[in-house]
Amino acid sequence: MKPTAYLINTGRAGLIDQDALERALAERKIAGAGLDVFPTEPLPAESKLRELDNVTLTTHIAGTTTEALTNSPFLLMEDIARLFRDGTPRFLVNPEVLDRPECAMWLQQHAPDVLRACSRLLGVQDYVAYLMTGSYCTDYSQASRTLLFDINGLRWDCEILRELEVPLNKLPDAVEPGARIGATTAALRRETGSPSGVPVVLAGGDQQLAAVGMGLP
Repeated sequence: MKPTAYLINTGRAGLIDQDALERALAERKIAGAGLDVFPTEPLPAESKLRELDNVTLTTHIAGTTTEALTNSPFLLMEDIARLFRDGTPRFLVNPEVLDRPECAMWLQQHAPDVLRACSRLLGVQDYVAYLMTGSYCTDYSQASRTLLFDINGLRWDCEILRELEVPLNKLPDAVEPGARIGATTAALRRETGSPSGVPVVLAGGDQQLAAVGMGLP
């Protein structure tokens, strides 16, 4: 790398040789680094990275601000409205897909039927919880990641659901992080050999709980 280069890693710590990076920074072989992932988390107090003046260290939630979580649902709704109104969403990464006739045809023919036919709208973690317990549940922190959740009222946002035509009864029940939602079922035992009757507790999203740990409002 050039001595004027800055290395940014917001993926996984294992992508980078940590010792080599520390030497490169200390010897000014690169200009600096920005990191929000580390081999050991939280970053140990004795880490050499803490002593360097050419590295910026943050938690893995730098973009999770109160403003971002509050405004994201409205930005999403506005862009969806723009898409259906005049086909000009602002935040579409690959807008060329809209020019493909098969895309428009699929949306027109299938999208409404998919929503009507589905029993529940679940995140991956919610589906795992369902397979373990038979309960349709999610916790507040995971629900907030759907952009359909009112983080102030701690409930699904009926205004957003109405605008997007998403039926409330297709969403999982939202519960507090740390809530027990049931126990592992006999069906799970038959499929996996794991014992039945084990309590299942929903913990929470990593970034959201990290924000709480940092004392963010």
